[in-house]
Amino acid sequence: MLLEFRAENFRSFRDELVLDLRATASSELGSVVRTPAGLEASARGVVPVIAVFGANASGKTSLFWAADFMCTAVLLSASSTTEGKGVLETVTTFHFDPSHREGPVTFRVTFLDEQVRHEYGFVLQPRKQADRLTRVTSEWLRSWPKGHPRDVFLRGDVAAAAGHTSRWWVSEDGFRGGRRLGADLLEQTRDDVLFLSVASQRNQQQCKSVVSWFSESFLTGAVDLRSGAGTAALMHSDDRFSRYVTGLMRAADTGIDEVSTTRLKGGYVSIDAPHLSRSEVTYRTKTLHRDASGQRVGLELEQESHGTQRLFALAGPIYEVLRHGRCLWIDELDTGMHHWLVRVLVKMFQSPETNPNGAQLIFSTHDAALMDPSLLRRDQLWIVEKDAAQGSQLYSLVDVEDKPRKDQPLFKAFLSGRFGGVPQLDEQTILAWPREPE
Repeated sequence: MLLEFRAENFRSFRDELVLDLRATASSELGSVVRTPAGLEASARGVVPVIAVFGANASGKTSLFWAADFMCTAVLLSASSTTEGKGVLETVTTFHFDPSHREGPVTFRVTFLDEQVRHEYGFVLQPRKQADRLTRVTSEWLRSWPKGHPRDVFLRGDVAAAAGHTSRWWVSEDGFRGGRRLGADLLEQTRDDVLFLSVASQRNQQQCKSVVSWFSESFLTGAVDLRSGAGTAALMHSDDRFSRYVTGLMRAADTGIDEVSTTRLKGGYVSIDAPHLSRSEVTYRTKTLHRDASGQRVGLELEQESHGTQRLFALAGPIYEVLRHGRCLWIDELDTGMHHWLVRVLVKMFQSPETNPNGAQLIFSTHDAALMDPSLLRRDQLWIVEKDAAQGSQLYSLVDVEDKPRKDQPLFKAFLSGRFGGVPQLDEQTILAWPREPE
């Protein structure tokens, strides 16, 4: 379960962004708040849904790119055999301030896994010249077994800041294999590769479990919402889910009477959510409708509306995330879909009955009507807004100074600009479109 995500000096975020999923003291919708084992004693619980609002180009997508970059870095940083050609080289700093353009860039995540709290983070120094590398200047892993903090390993500047004489430090108790194994692995770790990734590949258990959490439970760009390949693969392997998709399409008022998939190309299919869209198998998905006489008419999925295709693509990932208690990130969840349908999808995560395993949904949206206190708490409503220096700022509705009354419609206050996060349009210029050719 995700507790907190942080990033600094990445894309449009000059300053540190902090997305905190821990519940505040609010008494709103208390039934949606989860209290998993392993949570710190001071925490009031964890919320299952975060909705992110903001104007176009405010930085909402940068938040999702930040989460995706961190996940990709953990999973793939050790895969490149050529120095300076790995995934860390793709990091992008805040470009509108010369003092930030050359780095460093920081990522940090706090999460619960097997009832133990963990914090993992790293700092990157992007290449300043063509002949230099993007280097990992700090990296650390901490855990709280039995509620007590323990450093598992420290690398680079963070080790020096902790008072260690070496550029690395490994716990004898917390790092299975001790300092000898840690030293051997660190010597094999290039400056442009994460130690966590290398240690995981060498079957070091603590690091391997953290990498597994990123692979299985921190689902960012791994989910393909364009082709629906993941949903099709799952339908082909799970008859119960296949029947559910047909029922879902009927219930969503799409006019579809039945959905079917046909396997077109051989190969291995993994139905685990992070790998659904990476299968080499391809499928043909057909929908059946009934005409005025009651006869069935078949269509290809590509002939359906964009919203229908989007719902189909979402069905598989959401099913797997709810079943296994994972965290799903979706930029612009409401693309092509009606407000009432998006609202029901949010309810699936909010309710302990339909989400018994503590799955989480983090999504961005332009649908201000979702700012409904009967659907989402104020600490679940987050806003991204750019300042005068083009830096994105992320904050929760709990943090706004001009707090609305409890009986005041939140979406009306938001659209009025009271909370920020709405575009400042030059309406007259937009309306003055060029009616005559120049």
